[in-house]
Amino acid sequence: FAPLEAVTLRTAYFQTLGGSPASNLDSLEPSFVSGFEQALDDVFGGTTGEHAAVGLDFKVPNLAYTGVELVKSRFDSPIRSVTTTLEVDDGFSVVGSSESVAQALGTSDSRRFRAYHYQVLSKQLVAGLTYTLREDDLDFQATSADTHRGVGSLNWFHPRGYVLFGNLTWRDQTLRGFGERFDGSNDFWTVDVGASYLLPKRHGSVTVGIQNLLDRSFEYEGFGNDIQPLPNINGFVKLSLNF
Repeated sequence: FAPLEAVTLRTAYFQTLGGSPASNLDSLEPSFVSGFEQALDDVFGGTTGEHAAVGLDFKVPNLAYTGVELVKSRFDSPIRSVTTTLEVDDGFSVVGSSESVAQALGTSDSRRFRAYHYQVLSKQLVAGLTYTLREDDLDFQATSADTHRGVGSLNWFHPRGYVLFGNLTWRDQTLRGFGERFDGSNDFWTVDVGASYLLPKRHGSVTVGIQNLLDRSFEYEGFGNDIQPLPNINGFVKLSLNF
C-alpha cells in the first residue's frame, strides 16, 4: 500500500511448513514474502512457523532509501525422545531390553526488528547502514537470546558488471540458559571485503571475498538466516546462477 508516492506500507501474514535443516538449504537463496525474509532454517528440521510482519519504506529516487520493519514469529519443532529400558538378571547381566519413542512439539518465539538506510553517493558508489535486533525464546529448551547487529557497507559498481564491496559489522549478543561457558554478553566487530562479477542478462554472479579480515576471536550463536561468522580470518568463492 502506497499512501504517498515516496512511502510504501508493507504487511504480511504467512506460514512456513515442514522446513528443512539448514544443511539442505545452502544452495538456496532466502525467500521473501512482501519483502520480509522467511526464517527458513530456524530451530530444527521439520519446523513449522507462523509469522506476522509490518514495514514502512521511504525513498527519494536515485538518492536515498530508508525504512523499518518488524516481524513476529512462532515456531513448532518436532521433538523426538527415545527411552531404553534394560532387563538384568540376578548376576546383573543384561538379558533383554525394550525401547519406547515419544513425539512432542516444542515451541519457540522470535521477534525481529530491522532499520536500514541506503545512500546513493554517485552513479557508481552506494553506502548503507543496517541495524537488526532479534529476540529469541526457545521455550522447550528454556533458553533465550538477544542479538544486536549493525552493518555499515560500501559498494562500488562498474558499468561492465564489476562490484567491489566492504562491510563493517558490529554484533552484541546476550545468551541465557546455554550453559556456563556461553551464557552472558559478548560483542565484537568484523570486517569483510570482496569483489563480484555480475553475469550478463542477470544470469548470476561470481563472488570472491575475505571474511573477518581482522582475525577476531569470539563466541557467537547464529539464529535464522544470520550467517554464522567464523572466529578466524577466512576466504570464500561463490557462484550463483539464475535460469
